[in-house]
Amino acid sequence: MKQLLTLWLLALFQLQNCLDSFEDIDDTKPIPTIEVERVKIHGERKYVLVGSRIHNNRTQFDVYISVIRELGSNNLIMNSNMRAKFEGEMDFKRIFEMKLLDFCGWLTEYKENFFVRAFFKKSMKLSDIIVCPIRAGNYSLTNINMADNVYPQNLVPGNYKYFLEIVEITGDVPKVFALQVTTKIYIKST
Repeated sequence: MKQLLTLWLLALFQLQNCLDSFEDIDDTKPIPTIEVERVKIHGERKYVLVGSRIHNNRTQFDVYISVIRELGSNNLIMNSNMRAKFEGEMDFKRIFEMKLLDFCGWLTEYKENFFVRAFFKKSMKLSDIIVCPIRAGNYSLTNINMADNVYPQNLVPGNYKYFLEIVEITGDVPKVFALQVTTKIYIKST
C-alpha cells in the first residue's frame, strides 16, 4: 500500500516535469488554486483496508492503509495515468500514462535515492519507508499536496483526474489497491 502511494508520488513528479516543460516560470501570472474535489479509494478486502480524508482547506488529503496480509515482492505492478479537461473544453485528454511498472523496483529506488525521497517529502509525510514484500500493518500518507511539487504558475486551469492502481499479478484478485483523485485548478477572482 505504501508502495502504491509512492508510485502516486512518482506520477506527480512526472506530471511536474511535463507541466514545467510547457513554459518557463512566469512570476507575473496569477498563481492558480489547486483544490481537491474528491478522493475515491478501493482496497481488495482480502489484502487491504483503506480510507482517505480531505483536509478542510481542500488543498491536502491523507490516505490510510491497513495491509491484512503480506504482498509479494516480485508480483506487484503499478498502473497510473492522469487526464485533464482544460477550461472551456468538453473532453478529458490524457496527460500521461504509465503501465506495468515494477512497484517494488520503484520502492527500492525511493529508498536508495536521496533526490527521489527529498522530492516526495516536500509536501507529505509517510508513516514508514515502504519496502517489499509489503508486511501486514498500518500505513499512512498524510498532507498530500500537489501544489508543493509543481510550479503553480504553469498549471492550466481545469479539472484533473489522477488514477493509480496496484495489481498483484499472480493473485486471484486483479486490483489490490486503486486510487482516483479529482482536482480543480482555477484562478481566484480578486
